[in-house]
Amino acid sequence: MIIKNIPLTNINDIQSIVYYNRNGENRSIGLVLELYNSTNDADLIYPLASTNVISTYSLRYRFDFPSISTYSLGFANGSNTEKIVNDNIALTETISLSNIEMTGSISMNNDLSVGGSLFLGNDLTLSGTQINFNSDSFISNSAGGNSGNHLVIFINGTEYKIKLENAS
Repeated sequence: MIIKNIPLTNINDIQSIVYYNRNGENRSIGLVLELYNSTNDADLIYPLASTNVISTYSLRYRFDFPSISTYSLGFANGSNTEKIVNDNIALTETISLSNIEMTGSISMNNDLSVGGSLFLGNDLTLSGTQINFNSDSFISNSAGGNSGNHLVIFINGTEYKIKLENAS
């Protein structure tokens, strides 16, 4: 099931999504909630957020997003359309945001830490910036008769080496 025409909302502003099993019907088993940016992903390929598959029956499910910490209206002790239900009466899951798409200019004043892979669709331009690589990012005295340190980049399965030299 795909629900469309929901007002455009910044995913970082979502505090929680509550799903109710009305009338005790067990329609939730096997359900997964996924949120997409249909403006930039019309084919719904890249979810911005996903829940785990629901495998346990409950009358209420609560899916908390990182901004749940900003919620201040108090929690409901039963089904409610104005407040988020208390996690004591709902199966609760914390949602991690994934595949965050950033468009336009992005300005960062602090460090960027990437725990997994960083994928760039186009060019990466850095000016006036120093890049520090850990020991896994370059090869020292690499094979093939080349001496010195090299940054190795793989693009479409092809290995490119950039020789790194100390500035004098």
